[in-house]
Amino acid sequence: IAFSGIVAVSSCKKMMDINKDPDRIPDSNSPIPQLLTSAQVNVGFTAGSDLFRYTTQIMQQMSGGASQPNQTYEYGRYNITGSDQNNLWSSLYATTLSDLELIIKQGGASPHYVGVAKILKAFTYQHIVDTWGDVPYSQAQGLSANTQPAYDDDATIYPKLITLLTEAVTDMNAGSSALSPGTNSVIYSNATWATARAFWIKFANTLRLRLLIHYSKKDPAFCVAQITTLVNSGGPFMASNADNFQMAFYDVANQRNPISAFEVSRPNYLFADARMLTLMGSKNDPRRATYFTDFPVGSGNYVGDRKSV
Repeated sequence: IAFSGIVAVSSCKKMMDINKDPDRIPDSNSPIPQLLTSAQVNVGFTAGSDLFRYTTQIMQQMSGGASQPNQTYEYGRYNITGSDQNNLWSSLYATTLSDLELIIKQGGASPHYVGVAKILKAFTYQHIVDTWGDVPYSQAQGLSANTQPAYDDDATIYPKLITLLTEAVTDMNAGSSALSPGTNSVIYSNATWATARAFWIKFANTLRLRLLIHYSKKDPAFCVAQITTLVNSGGPFMASNADNFQMAFYDVANQRNPISAFEVSRPNYLFADARMLTLMGSKNDPRRATYFTDFPVGSGNYVGDRKSV
């Protein structure tokens, strides 16, 4: 009986070892091409996520003043709670930034991938800082090693993102790289790496310029010096729609533009804001007919909803 008990205990210990998932690829072995695809798709969907709905209502571009109180109705009243933002926060940190950080940490032999990951990291963090202010940054890069990172002062994060973009261009210009983004990239995807790299560099320089303009109110002298250096370097910038930083969506389930998908699945949740339409009308803004549908259709009249405050 004693012998049987010992055998049973040792067998169970081996069979029931739940500390290691045999079906999970260790972080150290995660293939960077798939990580980049995952991160880019999340960046694309984030653009039309809850973040879009919060900001367009706060900026009075859209209104949530539906016929009855619902999710966007409360957003229009500035009732945006912590629980409303949990999914967005988790997606940004636990998925997008986590994938990008793995590429940066593991892609030393593939600087072309590292450069693209650094651009996407800077782009994502800019949205995070602009949305929430003080957020985890310096300690947030430890992945599973630190699950409760401290919050950084938002004013200290912007200069680090500017430096990150400078490093990204250097990485992408590396003469050799074990791997380079190819058809797995869903942004600037219809080009070979030699061609795509030019687009990524234009985007990096333009994003860096944008960050410097934002930060100029905090540290004018620093930004003037940085902008002067950047412009005098002769680095290319985005110059036309051909350079657009965008991910293509498709008319297929789970691949549709999230803004359109929300409008279809939840009609009458969002409306054009009256203030926005009045402003565009007073300036004869030619984009109005593209952004909004006239009411009644064909009348040339545009009617906006008032804020639900």
